[in-house]
Amino acid sequence: MFFQLIIVACLYVICWVPFLVSGQINTYSFFQAPTATILFLEYFSYMPYFTVTLCPFVCLFILWRELHGEKRLMVVIFRRHRAVVQPITTRENNVAAMNN
Repeated sequence: MFFQLIIVACLYVICWVPFLVSGQINTYSFFQAPTATILFLEYFSYMPYFTVTLCPFVCLFILWRELHGEKRLMVVIFRRHRAVVQPITTRENNVAAMNN
């Protein structure tokens, strides 16, 4: 579980840190370079959306690693638990018990 948490946290850090750092530089710098502003507006402003997009795929990757020990993934996902109905005693046992 710790490994899964670290992977998801790294995804958030990778996607949010460039956006936050470039936003702080653009906000608090006295001289705003046009290339930094262009990078922020055209590229880094969309980085947080990658978190939402990539999170399901990261979670599936984590589940794949957990279920990899099983024979096949489809068997694990679509496994059916069937209840078997069997009589406790047979008819011969009932007849023998009644005769005694």
